[in-house]
Amino acid sequence: PGCSSIGYGEAEELGPFLVQKGKPELKWNPYSWNKEANLMFLESPVGVGFSYTNTSSDLGKLGDKITAADAYVFLLNWFKRFPQYKHHEFYIAGESYAGHYVPQLSEKIFDGNKHGPKENRINFKGLMIGNALMDDETDQAGMVQYAWDHAVISDRVYADVKAHCDFAMANTTAECDQALEEYFAVYRLIDMYSLYTPVCTDGSSSSPLAKRVGVHGAAPKIFSKYVLFDHHRLHPSSQNTSASAPRFDHLIVCFSCVHCSMGGT
Repeated sequence: PGCSSIGYGEAEELGPFLVQKGKPELKWNPYSWNKEANLMFLESPVGVGFSYTNTSSDLGKLGDKITAADAYVFLLNWFKRFPQYKHHEFYIAGESYAGHYVPQLSEKIFDGNKHGPKENRINFKGLMIGNALMDDETDQAGMVQYAWDHAVISDRVYADVKAHCDFAMANTTAECDQALEEYFAVYRLIDMYSLYTPVCTDGSSSSPLAKRVGVHGAAPKIFSKYVLFDHHRLHPSSQNTSASAPRFDHLIVCFSCVHCSMGGT
């Protein structure tokens, strides 16, 4: 959690425009989802991307329930402001930690439609989750199992991780860190999300995958530290234009304060 829907989802994946590296220009995305539907990218939870709070202590209270409640209130107010979309079919999509966000927001909408006032009804039709993070212990153990099943790691590395890493624990041992270093070393050569496709680089370095996962023993979860892209510096005209939004000169793609606050939820 803590990564921007605009910085990644909109600007690098499925939005109508893509940000070009090293150029203050946008280019068309031929694979944008807006060829099929209207898209809305929500910065969630508060503090992520262009979103903000006037009460800094809010950042220490974040969790899945608060995030779902805030997002639901946002949607209700958004549909009041743009009633022309009120009766359109509505879907929620997300990736990674959206394995938490999407189901819980969907449940809020479902319950609101069932028990709330008629004017708050959202024409909710379905949800989609890609590469979902659902349960840390299961997900992390599954990643190692998957790597061994596909001959990405050796029998020895697999045995070391299994012997020294307890994925139910918040902190790791030195032995686990060493085993995971060997595990992740392989993914400096191949894409852990697509084993059989060529590795993408940023063009200025031979280092693959700027979003490569790293290992850090002090992290709240074993696989929870990320090597991030530099800040996206966007032209003011491309920024969020909501009425109350302050002006920013850059977008922080992933906000570590939010990540740490959400780590235990």
